[in-house]
Amino acid sequence: MKIKIIIITIILFQSTLSASSKTSTAEFLLIQPYAKGASLGGAIYSPVGNDVNIQYNNPAGLGLVNKYEISFTHFFLFADLYMDYISACLPIRDFGTFGAGFVMMGMSDTVAEVGLDGLFTGDNIEFDNQAANLAYSTPKLFDTLLFGLNFKYYSMKLHKETFSGLSFDMGVSLLILNDLLFGIAVKDIEFDSSTVLPLAINTGIGYSLQLNKDISLNPSMGISLLKLNYFKINLNTEFVFNFNEISCLLRAGYSYPAEADFVSGLGTGIGIMINKKYKIDYGFKPSSELGMEHRISLVIGFGELAPIAKKKTPIRKNIQESNKEIFYRAARYRNLKLYNKALLEYRKIITRDSKNIKAAYNIASLYSIKNNIKYASMWIKYVLKLDSSLIDRIENDPDFENFINSDGYPDLLKK
Repeated sequence: MKIKIIIITIILFQSTLSASSKTSTAEFLLIQPYAKGASLGGAIYSPVGNDVNIQYNNPAGLGLVNKYEISFTHFFLFADLYMDYISACLPIRDFGTFGAGFVMMGMSDTVAEVGLDGLFTGDNIEFDNQAANLAYSTPKLFDTLLFGLNFKYYSMKLHKETFSGLSFDMGVSLLILNDLLFGIAVKDIEFDSSTVLPLAINTGIGYSLQLNKDISLNPSMGISLLKLNYFKINLNTEFVFNFNEISCLLRAGYSYPAEADFVSGLGTGIGIMINKKYKIDYGFKPSSELGMEHRISLVIGFGELAPIAKKKTPIRKNIQESNKEIFYRAARYRNLKLYNKALLEYRKIITRDSKNIKAAYNIASLYSIKNNIKYASMWIKYVLKLDSSLIDRIENDPDFENFINSDGYPDLLKK
């Protein structure tokens, strides 16, 4: 049997149990279990680039996940401590998105108890923290708003004392623009007033900036009020480089105030995504109260959104509202580089309104991105017929680079 002293472990995790008061700090609930959070400097809420793991921080973010996903994470700590996290989500369009997760923290080796006299007592210390959750997010309300709830059951065991309880999180995500997202979540609200959980209020705002057709930048900022006692500010960013069906994601962030020294507030990591369905994330924090932190997450996607529920044909007064939904869906497909699907959505709008210049402009740019010069030229002519002043915008739009560098561009100017 391998013997270790666990005093420092107890201090760090503070899973302190008291049989007489039935209180618990349960601070393991504040630890980010998945790799992306660590690589962003321990970001408690990053609203951009969500996947199934967002339910741990803000359940409303599940409504922005557009496919079935399951994720596995292993978290390496010091002194044989480990943390495992598994999560899954099921989006059902027009009804909402359901999620579930399970996190477990424990020790892979036996630890001997040390008495007050510094001698081993002969007993072994058991250390085991667990939490399971069920989450739900509404579909978009008024085209911009999502609301989510996350119910949790947690249990803790430290040596001879055990404790368990119920809590819940609630959150809101607001899509201000297609590329600007704001979120706020209140975590670990207690059902039982006799417990003392690490209540936290997390806010975040993020923006997705498309630098060109293959590179995007996702900066975010978050502010958290932890245990209603102190604030933490996080700044982070994610670079996305697309190479055909493979994407490389580089992440970095910083949280202030740091846990220990300046370095402990840093985080960095990398992700590899294949076919928009399979992703491996690695997160590293160089120094913290937990020592060197290494997290590895695997996220697997299964297909597209669930089938759309059948709807009655909208009456004419609702056409404008439906157009907004179609524009949002088309923009999402475009960001995912699903250009053919985006084209179908924009064409739906042209079918309803043949002079919708925004839809026509997007169709022209997509054909240019796809390097289909013939159709790009045809739609550019149509756009300029509707508004000839857009020629300057087209010439300076990087989406039209393929067309401008083609033989069709001079021909268009002659006409």
